[in-house]
Amino acid sequence: MNDASRVGTAPQPLSLASGRLAALSWGRSDAPTWLALHGWLDNAASFSRLAPQLVNALGIRIVAIDFRGHGHSAHAPAGSDYALWDYTHDVLDAMEALGLEQATLLAHSMGAAVSCLLAAALPEKVARLILIDGLGALNTPAQETPSQLRKGLIAHRRPPSRAPRYPDIESAVAARVAGG
Repeated sequence: MNDASRVGTAPQPLSLASGRLAALSWGRSDAPTWLALHGWLDNAASFSRLAPQLVNALGIRIVAIDFRGHGHSAHAPAGSDYALWDYTHDVLDAMEALGLEQATLLAHSMGAAVSCLLAAALPEKVARLILIDGLGALNTPAQETPSQLRKGLIAHRRPPSRAPRYPDIESAVAARVAGG
């Protein structure tokens, strides 16, 4: 691309899914669109250095969404959860708002895990996966699923006063390493 066709580095803010999701967009709106999915406790701006480079090199548009509860997006409704698979709805909502039947997903860390879940469940929605620090979802053997679910249900319903307390940092680390 010549210098006259280069896209600026300043992103354009977007509001998607009836204002529930915030996003940043780089590139022309008529260019092929990639969705960028950030990591845990991060936001769409984490792509602010990479996106302009890719846009200029590949002639694409990148829309980086803020997952629910991150950046400028709304929090999940009361009583809802922030389970990993719930973020797949954010991706599908963004795709719908942008008129994308299928998308290339550029994803980092938690976003990579979310994109892998979406690609496994709805492969027709995902053209390509580009994963940065993508480890995928944790899994256990099928026979251990009920006990894992039991632990999760009990932990979620435990009153705050019954939360574990540790006498020192070493005990807390040991409990965490042991899965407690």
